[in-house]
Amino acid sequence: MPFLQHSPAAVFIRAADGRFLWSNATYRRLIGRSVDESLSGLTLEETLPAAYAQLYRQLDLEVLERKAPMYDSVRFPQDGQSGQAAGCRFPIELSDSSLGVGGVYVDRSDLDEVQRRWAGADECFRAVFEHSTAPMALLDLRGVISDGNPALCDLLSCTRSELRHASPVDFVDIGASETGKAMWEAFMSGRRNRVQFGVSGRRRDESLFRARLTIAVVPKATGVPSMAVCSFDAVVPFADAGTVRFTTTEIKILLAVASGASNSDLQRHVMLARQTVDYHLASLRAKLGADSRAAIVARAYASGVLQPGHWPPRVYEDVH
Repeated sequence: MPFLQHSPAAVFIRAADGRFLWSNATYRRLIGRSVDESLSGLTLEETLPAAYAQLYRQLDLEVLERKAPMYDSVRFPQDGQSGQAAGCRFPIELSDSSLGVGGVYVDRSDLDEVQRRWAGADECFRAVFEHSTAPMALLDLRGVISDGNPALCDLLSCTRSELRHASPVDFVDIGASETGKAMWEAFMSGRRNRVQFGVSGRRRDESLFRARLTIAVVPKATGVPSMAVCSFDAVVPFADAGTVRFTTTEIKILLAVASGASNSDLQRHVMLARQTVDYHLASLRAKLGADSRAAIVARAYASGVLQPGHWPPRVYEDVH
């Protein structure tokens, strides 16, 4: 059986009394023996620790009694510890017409270790998810919410059961900006695995908020996408956007002021006379309820006009 000698799967043949008749190099490596060593004629007890020898002998006898293949997953000695292999053992007719046991197994120790670490990481993630002050939701790849954390329930004034089977678009206005709509469509179509854009939402008490929404696909240990995490940050309350609108010139002046521009800088930036600039600054103070230039910027951030976390300053698309 020269082709089996080089098989990446571990293969053995044993007699009914537990004596090895043949094994390939992969099997010998699997149980911690030298690949150049011959196991032929040796018993299970002579090649393996007692606990493993007893287990393998019981499994062999079960196959011989059933006279049928048996698929299983077994432990094996590995570098002083214990590995895991999955495969099949089966009855096989030997040259003297007696029944022996053949087996083909694949070492899955590395896969089990990856899955164990993945499970540990998943437990850690769930702990962060549950206790994070950042509003978060888990989505399937269709964009449907499978769970939301307490912070998200608090933000949206709803229960976890109300979140499940809904979509983020049921709670926030994604289409308020062309950027947000394009990003959402890119995620839903699978063109992008991570998107980020500004949204606005309304709580049950009718208060409004703005936030930056980030959605990222999370792969399984195998690398295959399994779900997505949706998080809200830079959450700020703001007055009803329907009651306050800003002109294009006011937006330009607001962005310049937020960037630290002086009056002379403003005049050059918008190419307006000093009196006209003063008029627009007064309009901004009135609309934002601010009594100074510094207060204009502070109120613009607090009211959800300027987007947090951006430099140079940037406004939300639906304020003008």
